Amino acid sequence: DNNNIEGVKYHKFLGVWFEETLSWNVHIEKMRVDIARAIGILNKFRQLLPKRLKLQLYYSLVYSRLTYCMLVWGTTTKTNKQKLFILQKKAVRFIENLKRY
Repeated sequence: DNNNIEGVKYHKFLGVWFEETLSWNVHIEKMRVDIARAIGILNKFRQLLPKRLKLQLYYSLVYSRLTYCMLVWGTTTKTNKQKLFILQKKAVRFIENLKRY
């Protein structure tokens, strides 16, 4: 029907941000911001929550985001994976009531 398809630099589909280069930078950055925000909110209640509840919150707010569609975006760069690993370490410190240093 001679319909033109508009080109875009990135597009969100089923919660995953696809880029024209498939570098996954946009998806990782948006995921990183969401996870960092969740960890920041959780840290405010660090001393009040029992460890079991902290684990439940970690799995529901952090782990679920880290693993969602990992088979799709998991081929990202080592740098992007490192950004997510740093957030995971922050989450472990939250669960264990550990300071950064």
